[in-house]
Amino acid sequence: MIVDKSEAGLDTRQFHIGIAPGEVGTVALLPGDPFRVPLIAEFLSDVRDVAHNREHRTMCGTYQGKLITATSTGMGCPSTAIAVEELGRVGVTSFIRVGSSAGLQPGIAPGDLLISDVRGSCGFTFGNGCSEGSTDTSIFGGGRRRTIPIKAEV
Repeated sequence: MIVDKSEAGLDTRQFHIGIAPGEVGTVALLPGDPFRVPLIAEFLSDVRDVAHNREHRTMCGTYQGKLITATSTGMGCPSTAIAVEELGRVGVTSFIRVGSSAGLQPGIAPGDLLISDVRGSCGFTFGNGCSEGSTDTSIFGGGRRRTIPIKAEV
């Protein structure tokens, strides 16, 4: 028996994250810790709480006229996969993982913006827009931005 999940859960409130279509924007910032969602919201205007279920807390607001969603993923790949799948069902098309990296390599200073080009570490394959030269970091404001080679094995 083959089960097609492509239509499952569309046009309805999502079970784990508690969000329905139309309640969030197309861009989502994804911290792991639900307590970081309000910290992200401090940089947004017209902020509103959308949902909070277990490790998945969601708030929305605007940044430079664009609706931004912040949803916590909890710990580990399984809960991240759930959040990303359900956010995709309600209309999110761009996912940006934010948080600490625990980088202890020479040349990486606290506060550096790191953009990894490693894809698929949690079982997803992200689309275009993540490689050097096509990543727009202007939404992150001022601060130091450097290209730092990151070595990782997946």
